Amino acid sequence: MVRTHRQGLWEYQWAHITGELVLLPPDQWRYFVLTFPILEERFPPLEYVLDLAPVELEVGFKFFQWDAITKGFSVQPSRVFQVLQGGAFDDQEFFIQVTRRDIDVIARLLRQLQSHDEKLIPLQPLLNQLYQLKTLPFHSPLRFLGYFGLLESLLTHAPKPDDRYDSITRQVKTKLALLENRWSSRLDYSAFNETRPGKIWTKMYSCRSQIAHGTAPNFDRGEMAALKSYKHALRLVKETVKAVMSHALEEPQLINDLRNC
Repeated sequence: MVRTHRQGLWEYQWAHITGELVLLPPDQWRYFVLTFPILEERFPPLEYVLDLAPVELEVGFKFFQWDAITKGFSVQPSRVFQVLQGGAFDDQEFFIQVTRRDIDVIARLLRQLQSHDEKLIPLQPLLNQLYQLKTLPFHSPLRFLGYFGLLESLLTHAPKPDDRYDSITRQVKTKLALLENRWSSRLDYSAFNETRPGKIWTKMYSCRSQIAHGTAPNFDRGEMAALKSYKHALRLVKETVKAVMSHALEEPQLINDLRNC
């Protein structure tokens, strides 16, 4: 059933703040309406899968209908609000083009998540935390720390007190180096002044420590200048979490072994 509604920004050209809003033809509206039968209990929330995908799509609202009488409505207001806040009117990355390959990747992730053995690596709690991080303001330092917490949960164990080489920082750097040799698509470090991943992660951990201890990193000078900006640093740690979590679906035993070595 098609219902008349008031158009939102998804049906207009993405204009500058002072620009004119121009209504797009319906075939250029930037959203999809999906219909599907009631899902099985084992079916993971669609948002979990989309958060892992290289091209992230957002679910705004969900309507449910179990029978002619029983209906429901689901929305996460804080997440929707913060996602919209994250995109400025002149942000050309806010709306994206979805390709057939993107859909194939999402479908593969969905199948892997459905068959994943939670006893080997309990990903559901981590996926829920990944989902919740988008309810925080984009520029909140807590979001940055949250992604680091997830990365450490995926790759590290508590350091051995008598082993000075077993630090969290060293574990992350060495284990990421191992994983990157197995990935067909490596992490993108091209935005940074420093080209060596190990050096970049040393600075990323310095940034993390400053934030954790209440200091605002200065990206204009000093060691933080290599990271360029908070936006660049946040994107790197976020994309790294997604890559490691996706690999946990591909090779769960490997990730489990890495956590314990």
